Amino acid sequence: MSIATIESVVVLVAMSTAAGVLGCFVAMRRMVLASDALSHVALPGIGAALLLGIHPLAGAMAALL
Repeated sequence: MSIATIESVVVLVAMSTAAGVLGCFVAMRRMVLASDALSHVALPGIGAALLLGIHPLAGAMAALL
């Protein structure tokens, strides 16, 4: 296996662990609908950022403000 494959697997395991912990926290706090709404609000910002040629994260953050 190449070093890139090993790094990808390590990052995948770390991100999936973090997402699992965060998902349990959100479900316990009964904030599932709020997190779903925020993700859907960010999508038009990402699309607008891609059309304008700027970083998608900047567009998502602008849409969420």
